[in-house]
Amino acid sequence: GLPDLIRFASLTGARRGECLKVSVRDIDLDNNLIYIGGRPEFNTKTGDWRTVPIHDSLLPMLQSRCDGVPKDVAIFGDQWQSGASVIWFFKKAVRDAGLEPHMVFHCLRHSFATWAIEDGVPVRVLMDLMGHRKIETTLRYAKVTDNARKEAISSITI
Repeated sequence: GLPDLIRFASLTGARRGECLKVSVRDIDLDNNLIYIGGRPEFNTKTGDWRTVPIHDSLLPMLQSRCDGVPKDVAIFGDQWQSGASVIWFFKKAVRDAGLEPHMVFHCLRHSFATWAIEDGVPVRVLMDLMGHRKIETTLRYAKVTDNARKEAISSITI
């Protein structure tokens, strides 16, 4: 359901549409990779597919969703009538949780970038993980948090 989709998006940086298109064949459990937007043997028109390593906390959910399921079945897409239904249920979850009403599903992608930068992921690596062509795009996603400011100042030695 929605919690799995939210966790997947926030730990891969995938866009909503990309999440819904990921099929069982795009989950490579042997190599611990998720193929987003295509695969080596199946190239998209633009040829801009990418791989994202599977985060440890996603592994059990992905194993369960892939086990005994035909390769062409979408791991999330068959649960949603459309991307619009994801938006509707996400907004409802945001309201029910009492979060800021401006929170949208795409915020998960921004969170992914911010967490990665805070954890020391080099910007070029983050750019690749997010599928950006320009580093400026990646930099717009990675926000500076109060905690990051505090850590930066405390790390200064004189």
